[in-house]
Amino acid sequence: MAIYREQLKEILNQISAKDLQDCIYSKFDYVSLECNGYGYIILDSKDFTEEEENEIKDSGDLFCDKDDLLMLFSEVGIDYESLLNK
Repeated sequence: MAIYREQLKEILNQISAKDLQDCIYSKFDYVSLECNGYGYIILDSKDFTEEEENEIKDSGDLFCDKDDLLMLFSEVGIDYESLLNK
């Protein structure tokens, strides 16, 4: 299921503090944010590969570096710092 900007705040609000912490503090520099057809959000840390990036983006999901993910939280008005400090 594709992720649209209009849904972004709702989707990011579903991410638990633990999932965000695990992703941001992992050894990998990139993250994928996928939304399956059942409304489940999958946040995963990844190594960068162009093939994986293309596959994720082609399905309408999000693939970005950690800083960009945190910037998206800020853009939609979610205090990611409080989530990281829980």
